[in-house]
Amino acid sequence: MTENPLLIVDDHLELAENLAEILEDFGHTCRIVETAEAALEALDTGTYSGVITDYRLPGHSGLDLISELRERGVTTPVILISGFAADDVIRKAQEAGALDVLAKPVDFNQLSRLVQAFDKKDGEVLIVDDDSRFAENLQEILSEAGFKVSTSGSARSALERRDLPRVAVLDLMLPDGNGVDIAKQLFARDPTIHILIVSGHLDPDMMDKVEKLPGVVSALPKPVAANDLLKRVGSATPK
Repeated sequence: MTENPLLIVDDHLELAENLAEILEDFGHTCRIVETAEAALEALDTGTYSGVITDYRLPGHSGLDLISELRERGVTTPVILISGFAADDVIRKAQEAGALDVLAKPVDFNQLSRLVQAFDKKDGEVLIVDDDSRFAENLQEILSEAGFKVSTSGSARSALERRDLPRVAVLDLMLPDGNGVDIAKQLFARDPTIHILIVSGHLDPDMMDKVEKLPGVVSALPKPVAANDLLKRVGSATPK
């Protein structure tokens, strides 16, 4: 159950009401609005755990809504629902800042899992590093401290995750990408994420550059000191 209501944005009221009823069966409370403009007004005046919006809306689209929210600095997670979830739609939505894109007909179990991730009460940590030994060492340190930890060995596998973590520990250099690009894409999908960049090649100029990226809370040189890692991760996760 989310702490605050979910905002459903859809001009097809019967479909929106059916969606709300199913989500309420999962323990969530919901409010329905019919347009992007009404959603912006609702988010200006109230607090919501997340937004679930249809792609096609009268006037501005669901994609426009996501872009406008991010431009305003609103960090509320957004799920986009579309009847034509083609690759280009998914890419544009995630670049705009959608947590995920679901195709119609909606898989409600999948939707509920995404909604549960809105509050991120478990404080999950994702380690993204192609050095399996280093990743395993970090995982062991954090797990022993009580954190829920998962690992990804590539940029692709990290970005394909549907449920995003509270904290991401990213290596600066990966075989199929780099930590800077991954950080930008993760932050676009969920502006509440906290990102730590780690690298064996962090000179002062590069450290200054990455620490200015949105969502990045710090940059740490390898080898990472266990106490320093625990302190940084602990400050970014709910107690």
